[in-house]
Amino acid sequence: MNVMPYSVGLPKSPYFGGTRLNQRSVASHSDWKPLTLMHGKRYGYKSSIIGSPDEYATFIGKLKDSQFKDLFFEADQGASQSYAGTLLQLLRHQYTPLELSLLHRHQFKIVPQRMVFDGSDSCAGLFDPDQKRIYTSEFFKDTETGEIKRVDKPQVILHHEMGHFIDECYDYFSDSPTFSNTVRQDYAKLSASDILEIEEWLALKGRQHRQGIRSALGKAELFATLYQELKMKSDPNNAGFYEVWKFFPKTTALIANQFFQQQQSSPYRKQDSQFTRKSSILI
Repeated sequence: MNVMPYSVGLPKSPYFGGTRLNQRSVASHSDWKPLTLMHGKRYGYKSSIIGSPDEYATFIGKLKDSQFKDLFFEADQGASQSYAGTLLQLLRHQYTPLELSLLHRHQFKIVPQRMVFDGSDSCAGLFDPDQKRIYTSEFFKDTETGEIKRVDKPQVILHHEMGHFIDECYDYFSDSPTFSNTVRQDYAKLSASDILEIEEWLALKGRQHRQGIRSALGKAELFATLYQELKMKSDPNNAGFYEVWKFFPKTTALIANQFFQQQQSSPYRKQDSQFTRKSSILI
């Protein structure tokens, strides 16, 4: 199995603490709170307060690519211009204004890098809540062969690390009783071989604090992976990837209801208390 390792920082307490949003759909207007816009004139905006999601959508839509990059990205660190440009377009066109507002509100930045390291280990992406950075790697070290390879689908990395970010914004939804209980229901139906294969795909094998899929780390990786798969559903170039969601249908439905319910690009539709694919998900 050709694995791209991911990494995520898990502080002892949730980073956002008391500033988390209500646990509703990311696309829900009821979650909105006025957003203070620093240096509004730099972005061609006169007001310093953005009072509604519609106003924020208008603000984002009028930004030039250079302004969008200044707002959401940190300077490239050894990554090629084409790779950084791909990430910019992915973030701009595959994320809703409300999702972007979370990055903006909490002052997180996307950092394209030639290679990302978690300690001495190469990883395809890294979510760092302490530094307020989401690192994405243009190249990674294959865990089986040791060969340095170019990431051919940057959207996989971006969506996965953004999944960790969304999880964090919602006070570690992946460690909530609702999420844990739903994972437990799906987990009970897995075979021993399924569990080992999924743990390998989620890069849980060999981790210092490995406790399996149902540990805090395992659930965080599962949430980010399923969020990634839901995002990947709308990508016409999506092919050839593992399908973790098939093993966790109820957990996937929960995330779809909670975070994708009102998004026009939602990849699932509700049917008989389950979610069925409109077309193939390959991740």
